[in-house]
Amino acid sequence: MNWVAKVNEAYRRDEISVRHRERTLALFTRIGGAEIRPTRAFVWVGRDRQRQRIFALGLTPRVSGRARRRRHVNIRGWQVSYLGNPVATVALFAYNLARR
Repeated sequence: MNWVAKVNEAYRRDEISVRHRERTLALFTRIGGAEIRPTRAFVWVGRDRQRQRIFALGLTPRVSGRARRRRHVNIRGWQVSYLGNPVATVALFAYNLARR
């Protein structure tokens, strides 16, 4: 089973509505990926996330009590997964980064 199939299987379990999770935008490619949250970002190189770097902004995560559905989109070799509005997620991360 290749790494894309493993990621698909892991995220397929999360496709039901979830509560008490922070908004997330995750991008996966063959050479690495990134996961952006309003309070931190994870960047990795390689298929197995062993060489991962965390960029924390020193803020406590804000989780929503509302149920949100994790969505998946495949775009030419990129797999995009998001929980909540991806534009709002990136905007909140950029705002928190600028404040720091």
